Amino acid sequence: DLTESLVETNQATRLAGEQATITVTLRDLNQNPLGASGGTVALAASHGTLSAVTNNNNGTYTATYTATLVAAPATITATLNGAALTDNATITVTPGAADATTTTITALPISVAADGAATSTITVQAKDAHGNNLTTEAETVTLTANPGAVVLTVNPGVGGTGTYTATLPASTTAGVVTIAGTINAVGITDDATVTRTAAGADVAQSTITLDPVSGSNVTVGAPVTVTVQLKDAVGNNTTSGSALVIGRTGVGAITGTTNLGNGTYTATLTSTATGGTTVTATLGGTPITGGGAQTITWIAGAATQVAVNAGNGQSATVGTAVASAPSVIVRDASGNPVADIDVSFTLSTNSGTING
Repeated sequence: DLTESLVETNQATRLAGEQATITVTLRDLNQNPLGASGGTVALAASHGTLSAVTNNNNGTYTATYTATLVAAPATITATLNGAALTDNATITVTPGAADATTTTITALPISVAADGAATSTITVQAKDAHGNNLTTEAETVTLTANPGAVVLTVNPGVGGTGTYTATLPASTTAGVVTIAGTINAVGITDDATVTRTAAGADVAQSTITLDPVSGSNVTVGAPVTVTVQLKDAVGNNTTSGSALVIGRTGVGAITGTTNLGNGTYTATLTSTATGGTTVTATLGGTPITGGGAQTITWIAGAATQVAVNAGNGQSATVGTAVASAPSVIVRDASGNPVADIDVSFTLSTNSGTING
């Protein structure tokens, strides 16, 4: 009889992952066991899994239930030859042991300012092997933030939730931080990342540098590399949507300004004239002042040419000096005068002498 037959379990409570035996006993209208096979019995569970049903050929049928999901109690129902039995069995499922492969680590927020004030809350949700949240806070949990191998202080979360929390401290260093952990001394597969972001560019912190370094004497024609690095107020490299212009005062020219990303810009300074150059840069029209003035002194190159300077084409009475002493000027390839060069004067004829 469908209303008098029984669906029973030998375990009313199971941990996730544990098993129970389900037994169907067919009975007649007077509740007498049938004592023989009564047909085909099928079982269904509201959650969890069931093995194939074994017909014991004595009016009973058995199957193995495996608990997986912690939710409302699992209800196991049966049919006989497609018709539903009135009775059912229920099993309460509770979480199993903590499992490092399913336990999760999350961060909120996942992006914070690298301003020395903003923090992020790290939460560990302990779970069993089937992904069920644990309902106690009895596990040993550790958290470490990298780079820096910073050990975070972990505290139990809201009671009965199986959670643990820690605070990722504030920092002025921009970059990505990875938070890893252990549960009961086993490494948690999951991890969390928090991005510490730099603030907007600060012209007082942003820098201009030269290669060769500022203050160097550089031969005309040789290139000098100019690098501008945008930084925020606490010194992190940053970017800006404002226009960057690299310029100079004094001799020479700036060419080839290139944006390398991450707030880094380069250009080339050259000069064919001797003298001084001060390199400047503006961001959105505001001068960059970090690092101080950047200067180069250009010096002449090697002597490559000699030209008459004065005293050419003169005549004088025998035995007297010409009115203007002959002189020449020595220049490099760019036409800059070159100092401290030894010059020898000679006569094309034996019609006089040279002194000095």
